[in-house]
Amino acid sequence: MKLPEPYLEAVLPFIEKARGFLEKGESLSPIAFVGNFASGRLVPVVIDTASDEAKDNAALAIRMAAESVEADFVFW
Repeated sequence: MKLPEPYLEAVLPFIEKARGFLEKGESLSPIAFVGNFASGRLVPVVIDTASDEAKDNAALAIRMAAESVEADFVFW
């Protein structure tokens, strides 16, 4: 299954950036990108994985960001 073109345009830059970090031996930080195609809005949300409470807070932050931009996608 191939992703629709708007999704590819939105996520490919992030994939390429992540690939560059990994090829340099760097690690990736957990982060979600919440976006809306029509408005072009994109909100990055850092995901803290230190504890279950922190993960729950990150999930809430992602939900709130998704509501605020009327998200079409969340990419993490």
